[in-house]
Amino acid sequence: LAAPYPQYARRPIFSMSNLTITPNQVKSGEPVTISAIASNKGSEAGAYSVVLRINGMVENIIDLMLSPGASQATTFTIIKDAGGEYYSEVDGLSGLFIVIPPVPANFSVTNLVISPERAKQGEGIIISAMVTNNGELPGTYNAVLKLRGEVESTEEIDISPGESRKLAFKVAKTTPGFYNVELEGLTGRFVVEMEWQE
Repeated sequence: LAAPYPQYARRPIFSMSNLTITPNQVKSGEPVTISAIASNKGSEAGAYSVVLRINGMVENIIDLMLSPGASQATTFTIIKDAGGEYYSEVDGLSGLFIVIPPVPANFSVTNLVISPERAKQGEGIIISAMVTNNGELPGTYNAVLKLRGEVESTEEIDISPGESRKLAFKVAKTTPGFYNVELEGLTGRFVVEMEWQE
């Protein structure tokens, strides 16, 4: 009497379905969840390795034991720092997610203050401004203070993303007259008054 199933037919038959990638667009360093459903449509239980490839390279493997007729969700959590498109594949199912790179440090300089605007010869004058990092990465800002078109002083400051820091230069001039001030595109002036000797 022939067996109802030939011996070779009694085996697990695996398939994958319902690939989802959420979210499909993230910022650098944020997690992406890639999931799919593994099913055993065969007549035997069996072990199955679900392989996730990203851009053709094996990223991760999840090993499952599936009974006949059983389905199981498999979920991978991926974090990528480099910006770009990532082609994701799980056993013939494919999708794409995009990583948006962080905005580099970029700076704005505001609120130029010259105090005092009239000074005696040799008296200290403070020239200050606010520097803001409008990017998503930390950065170093090189500020250049010019008086009468000539570089008077420079200062480097490290600024975190979204942070504002005060920049301050102290100058003292003995030569009387007007001094035009230029600090990163902001302009002003101060006067050094001559002291009359009695």
